[in-house]
Amino acid sequence: MGITARGARESVKRHFRALGRDSQTQDFTAVGVGDMSGDVFGNGMLLSRHIRLVAAFDDRHSVLEPNPEAATTFVERERLFTVPRSSWADYDAKLISKGGGIYPRSLKSIEITPQVREALGLDDNVKALSPNDLMSAILKAP
Repeated sequence: MGITARGARESVKRHFRALGRDSQTQDFTAVGVGDMSGDVFGNGMLLSRHIRLVAAFDDRHSVLEPNPEAATTFVERERLFTVPRSSWADYDAKLISKGGGIYPRSLKSIEITPQVREALGLDDNVKALSPNDLMSAILKAP
């Protein structure tokens, strides 16, 4: 694990302690920027088996996973980390919960399902977003 990922891990642990939570024993939701082939993001997503990654994006894809199962998705993220030059397109789509999916950033519009609206805290009238608007919504998610 690189020094940047270690520093990020310590920062996360401190933040969780301040919230009275333990990221190593309690499930928690997260969003992210990056993919499993990246040092900081990839290592970071393997630091706890309790991460429920509901959305992430990189320069190629957006992944929406509105109701992830922490243990199952950890194993899949671990697998992706070992695949050279992996991308979110390599993620096993059968593991994605209802309403989610993996979307190329080249799309003009991405359908937003009721499950994704709820996970990202979007208004009920949001039916589709451009990839850039989706990235903004992910970063603003509660």
